[in-house]
Amino acid sequence: MVKFSFNVFAYDLERAIRIIRRGLDAAERALHDEEEAVSRQIDDLKLRIENGQHPGYQVDNEFHVIDDPFEFHNYDLETIEETQIEVRKAMLLALYHAWERVARDMTGLKGNESHQVIKEAMAAQGVEQVDELDHLRKTVNLIKHNSEPKMKALWKVRQDLFINGFNPDMHFPHDWNDALRITSNHVTSFIDAVIASGPTQEPRAIT
Repeated sequence: MVKFSFNVFAYDLERAIRIIRRGLDAAERALHDEEEAVSRQIDDLKLRIENGQHPGYQVDNEFHVIDDPFEFHNYDLETIEETQIEVRKAMLLALYHAWERVARDMTGLKGNESHQVIKEAMAAQGVEQVDELDHLRKTVNLIKHNSEPKMKALWKVRQDLFINGFNPDMHFPHDWNDALRITSNHVTSFIDAVIASGPTQEPRAIT
């Protein structure tokens, strides 16, 4: 008899990651197209100003700008960038919860066990967790709970996830997770961490 070696837990995690990747890629493409469209509008407006077809910036007698022809375009670009970040945050939530769900199923944990308990249960089955997975957990905690303690816990280990120059001892945003600047590279790194910290079709040796 041939032993059936298919790992349903690995399949569930792989499928969840594929869905998250496709969702992120679709959103990124759509937002990139919007960004390109706005950039073309800005280039067209610049050309019209150069050709005298548009008055350009309007100022008062004290040289205060009273009409910025690029104001709404810049606002659109800012909104697109913020949307990209929010989409990535949502994908990180889905990513961590996919790992957590599969890890609970794999280890037989059914309650509200802590990350540490799940981590130890996975290790007992030969699946060690990489440090990046804990960084993902801290990021998700900040996104979900939006508190200063969660922000500082993440800040201690991953300052690169925040706005350049952000200092929690000097800056106090209205929403703590607004200080996050999640990039596509960050998401890719976290996906790699989940893959490295989850079940695989090839069994790992228990040490």
